[in-house]
Amino acid sequence: KLAGSLTAPDLQHSWSISNTELKLESLLGEGTAAKVYKGKYRGQEVAVKVLKESLDPTQMADFQKEFQIYSDLRSPHVVLFFGACMRPELC
Repeated sequence: KLAGSLTAPDLQHSWSISNTELKLESLLGEGTAAKVYKGKYRGQEVAVKVLKESLDPTQMADFQKEFQIYSDLRSPHVVLFFGACMRPELC
């Protein structure tokens, strides 16, 4: 679970997506901090990174800054970032 300091306004960022639109299919790999799954988002095949542990407020703020940068980034050399789910877990 994520840190309890998160509130509904956190879900209003341009990069936030609903976990109801994300379907996990099979585990692709696992590291110390996260698992990566093959999945579907709005019918498109995607990779989904799911964090294993909750974040403190400072770590969450850092991730939110990264998400904002990723959402604006377009390059043939970088995987396209569709968005992030904040609840029930960060992915």
